[in-house]
Amino acid sequence: MDKCISKIYRYRSKYVHSGVNFPSSIIFGLKEWVKGAEIKEMTEILFENKKIQLPTFTWFERLVHFVLVQYLKEKCAPILKEKRDIEMQEQGKIFKIIDSMSPNVKASLSKLVYATAELAGEAIIGPHIPNSQ
Repeated sequence: MDKCISKIYRYRSKYVHSGVNFPSSIIFGLKEWVKGAEIKEMTEILFENKKIQLPTFTWFERLVHFVLVQYLKEKCAPILKEKRDIEMQEQGKIFKIIDSMSPNVKASLSKLVYATAELAGEAIIGPHIPNSQ
């Protein structure tokens, strides 16, 4: 893994500082159309045991994604869990209040919720829902 990351960094530096192109095989899997040179290079790597010069962009992207997700889970998860616990406590309070309501109030609230849901996504100023609904 260390060798792959070092190699990627070296190629990146060569590209940025000297304009040296990446090997054509690293973009394999990113485009709808593949050039003959890319297919030839990937075929040699896959079937003729040619040494891989550099991992593909998709491999590196997945590695970076995995590392970032793990980092965020480790650093942010405790904060997010604490926030979610507080939200769940607030929801519990609301559900207790709703449970304590009389059946006719619950029925009216239910109608209001469904009527409001029908307006979701609409741009209405001061919407009015008739009492008959």
